This record gives sequence, C-alpha cells and structure tokens, in this order.
Amino acid sequence: MWRRPSAGRLQIDTTMQGRGIVVVSEAYDSGWRATADGVPVPVYPCDVALMAVPVPRGVHRVELIFRPRTWTAALVLFAVGLVAFLVLLRGRRPPAAP
Repeated sequence: MWRRPSAGRLQIDTTMQGRGIVVVSEAYDSGWRATADGVPVPVYPCDVALMAVPVPRGVHRVELIFRPRTWTAALVLFAVGLVAFLVLLRGRRPPAAP
C-alpha cells in the first residue's frame, strides 16, 4: 500500500520475501531522501527516470521525502533576510510626540 501525504512525500508499506528493491514511478532527483522504518537508505536512479530504494527482508515502511539541495540555502537566506528586515523596521521609529 502506498500514500502521498503531500507533493514531496511518499509512504510505501511493503512485505519483502528477501532483500530487494522497491522501484517508484517518480522522476529521480538527487533531492529525494529515503528511510526504511526510520533508518536512512539510499535512493538510486532506475531505468533512466525512476527511483529505486533497497529494502531488507520483512515488513517495512519506506518513506521518501523530497528536499532539494538548495532547500537549506534558501531557508538560511530567508532567515537572514527576515532578521535584516526586522532590524531595519525597528530602526525606523516615528518621532516622539512633544
């Protein structure tokens, strides 16, 4: 069974008879991260455009989350810009009334 809680997130419940690979029909990008039962596992390109995730034997929940490499830089730049805006806004106080 699989679910897509949001655009950049997939959850797949799988039962493997042995070690294997879950192939996901989603465009591969290096920004995808995967876990199997919360443990990080690699995401590989498969058949040019798909994704493959190795999964051990047994019952597992595989979760894929898309976070582009630029995501962290964008968040840092946003925070710096917000702090600078607040500092500038605080410096512009109206003159005190007589």
